[in-house]
Amino acid sequence: MAASIAGMFPLFYQAKGWSYHAYPAIFCAVAAIFCLLAVPRIVQQQPKLLAFVTAPSRAWALAGVAIAFLPYWSTQKPGPALVAAIRAATDRPTVALVSSDISSGHPLNRMIDGQFVSTHVSDWLGAFALSLSRQAALSGDTAEATRYQAITARYVESKREEFARLRPDVVVFKKNNTMWTSQLMGRFGFDAILAHYRILVEDETERIYLRDDYVRPGHRPPEQPISASSPVAASD
Repeated sequence: MAASIAGMFPLFYQAKGWSYHAYPAIFCAVAAIFCLLAVPRIVQQQPKLLAFVTAPSRAWALAGVAIAFLPYWSTQKPGPALVAAIRAATDRPTVALVSSDISSGHPLNRMIDGQFVSTHVSDWLGAFALSLSRQAALSGDTAEATRYQAITARYVESKREEFARLRPDVVVFKKNNTMWTSQLMGRFGFDAILAHYRILVEDETERIYLRDDYVRPGHRPPEQPISASSPVAASD
């Protein structure tokens, strides 16, 4: 229990965190409660604090399980239709994101047996640099705005190079991330890159592109019928 409490301090110290960041601390708390359930009742007089902790042990266990479960009630798991469409068209595809949020590609990438092509899976670095450059420009800090613009440009250039070199089979495009995607498409030329892809499927939040020349491994294109006047037919 002490380890669980100690594990919560970084969340408050950093003033940031997602639900899964608290998972180790919550797990330690639940494990401690189950250990208390396994401890036999102590016959002798217990200290007041220990009696308070051990007496309603089942209630503590239920509360701990509920606390551990509730943060994960909501999920960013993609819809089954989206997953089925990608799996039907691909086999272990390479995947790239055009999104500032890793949730656009995870857990989707694992569900389609995909493999990310980039070390920087999501575009958080470029997107945040773009946002900070605009904030600096609005506040009149030209030097900071220029610095963040340079970070954005370097990031996008490396992303363009990766697309050209690695040619991902599937591109996951976040539709409601307009501030970032509009810059990529209009200013940095990603519209020309996506011209070599076709829309495979989309839902309310994501649009999935498949490379035009992608051929599913093990899939042979249908053979062309042989006309009666062809040399092959004549030789028969």
